[in-house]
Amino acid sequence: MEMQPQAPNNGQQHGHEKDLGKKILLRIERRERRIMTTKATAFAMLLAASVFISIYGVFDVVNDASHSGFFAFASLFFSDFSMAMANFSDFALSMVESFPILAMILFLSGVLFACWSLSRLLEEKELMHHHTFSALQ
Repeated sequence: MEMQPQAPNNGQQHGHEKDLGKKILLRIERRERRIMTTKATAFAMLLAASVFISIYGVFDVVNDASHSGFFAFASLFFSDFSMAMANFSDFALSMVESFPILAMILFLSGVLFACWSLSRLLEEKELMHHHTFSALQ
């Protein structure tokens, strides 16, 4: 006696395909959520680092300005304005030469990087908040 193969149960097979499809969508959504969380965490750490650099930059600018004599020249402008104006070209050159440019670059780059990383962090948080996960509905 030969056994004939049984016809597959289409209802049962269709149910497995639905379950498999839902499992695949759930896995994709978990991966998307993990990627979004990782990106948000990375931007938060970049923000913290750039704020630290900015704070360090402020102290570095103040320290370098006090050691270079920039504050002394600046106070001369306010204490003896007529003498500063009489010798303005020398006064301006002395101010420019004593300005702590490298410390200011460090400070401004920290501030700009903090602004950029804050905007990217807020963008990622908004994407996470408004992202709908279709398989969970």
